Amino acid sequence: MRILLDTDRLAAYRLTTQDVEDAIRRSNLELPAGRIESQQREFSVTSQTNLIRPGQFAEIVVKTVNGFPVK
Repeated sequence: MRILLDTDRLAAYRLTTQDVEDAIRRSNLELPAGRIESQQREFSVTSQTNLIRPGQFAEIVVKTVNGFPVK
């Protein structure tokens, strides 16, 4: 997915592209969640977010400024 940033808007909130990247990484994770074991097999279980549509990425809070979320 390609994400286009409004640099003027980022500057107005004193945000950087790194801030946006960090927020996306925090919100779109795949983490180890455990494992399932039997006598013959072992399976790793992962937990991942469901961010797949552009609208879901648009709801990621990058920073809170003066008590208001910046998405």
